[in-house]
Amino acid sequence: MSPHVMMEVKGLEVLVKLFNPQTPPVILERVVQKAAWIVKDRVRQFIPVRTGRLLETVEMEKISPVYIIVTSGGSEAPYAPFVAFGTRPHIILPREASALRFEIDGEVIFAKRVMHPGYVGSQYPRLAIEYAVEDFHTFLADEVAEVIRA
Repeated sequence: MSPHVMMEVKGLEVLVKLFNPQTPPVILERVVQKAAWIVKDRVRQFIPVRTGRLLETVEMEKISPVYIIVTSGGSEAPYAPFVAFGTRPHIILPREASALRFEIDGEVIFAKRVMHPGYVGSQYPRLAIEYAVEDFHTFLADEVAEVIRA
């Protein structure tokens, strides 16, 4: 599994061209850029924060003027997919020590192995996209209203 969680912002030029097939490329680029910023802001809003390390990894990468990727995770937070999408129940074994050390209610516990119950995941990419779509509708409505006023 890749240590990245990726959300793609592409294809919006088709939507914009539905309004006007002669839409200048600079406007298409502006719309896609705004959509990417909306997605990035929403991802940052929905990422669960414990240390802040995963939050710091949220980035945008412009592939083309109308194709931008928003990512989180990577080598700085390779656990991003597990936070986002969860895990099945699994056994955790020590890697470099003879025992695992963790705390439960302030009590230090050592164990040779632990059965992790699994985690449903925070679903932050799905939540971010759902809210970003609503934000984008508002943005487009504002843009259309501005064009009509001009």
